[in-house]
Amino acid sequence: MGAEEAFRKGFEEILSELDYKVIKWKKFDKNCEFFIYPRTAEIDIIIKDKRKIAIEVKSSLTVGDVENFERSIRFYEKEEGEKIEKKGIVSIIPLSSGSGIR
Repeated sequence: MGAEEAFRKGFEEILSELDYKVIKWKKFDKNCEFFIYPRTAEIDIIIKDKRKIAIEVKSSLTVGDVENFERSIRFYEKEEGEKIEKKGIVSIIPLSSGSGIR
């Protein structure tokens, strides 16, 4: 957890120097529209020239993490009425090669 937060902070500082804005979006899905139980969804969003890129930083990555990221993006788009143009996941330890995700 500490490594993820340190990486996220460093990443945010670098992007800020390049005139990108980074926000952390959090909202509670109380009606279970996107998740199977009520929970808070959160994503980091990089903004420049009104373009939005969703990013997830993980020290290790599972298929469930990828699914949660996708659900969080769909929840954001519905709640905010804004489209995420691109998305990316940064992970120190990638998914295993047998996961079926590339």
